[in-house]
Amino acid sequence: MNFTRIVRYCGLTLLAFCLLPTFLSAQSSSSGRLEAHFDALTIPRGGYAVGLAYQHNHLRLGVTTFNHRQAGMVVAERNVSIRTSGLGFGADYFLRPGRGFFAGLHTAFHEETLSRTINEDRATQKSIEASLQTGYRWAFGREEENLRGLYLEMVVAAGTRLGAQPVSLGAGTYTPKAIAFQPALRMGYRF
Repeated sequence: MNFTRIVRYCGLTLLAFCLLPTFLSAQSSSSGRLEAHFDALTIPRGGYAVGLAYQHNHLRLGVTTFNHRQAGMVVAERNVSIRTSGLGFGADYFLRPGRGFFAGLHTAFHEETLSRTINEDRATQKSIEASLQTGYRWAFGREEENLRGLYLEMVVAAGTRLGAQPVSLGAGTYTPKAIAFQPALRMGYRF
């Protein structure tokens, strides 16, 4: 996939994220909610993952930016460290609006720095990840205020790197996992 296609895809996705809340508001008398969150599990890995989302009834659309070391369960070799940064987009469907179980589709554009822990070998790669996520949200807001307030989400994602190729890393190569599972613990506020 070339850079022009990626930029075009990002632009169209961003346009959809901007226009869809307006469309949804016109379809229903109930208003949606803007949400902001961060992933607490990225802090011990020396980084961050923060996001903004808009939820209307059962559907949530969001954008996330991140920069952190990958968890050990994602990395295919023990002696390789991966620092990833990028931008992600996603859509989730909640069984109950604003709380409870949800599932969604997400995509993220990664730029990764790979390094071996035993020497100075380094490499960079860019990739696109597609993932399925499921989780549960505890909402601490009051029902009469449309659950405005703090929330906590436990999430598990199964993702794959689209078109991922082995990366030359010093004398050897690093081959990413075909499918990787990753947990998240999101803390957020619903405005």
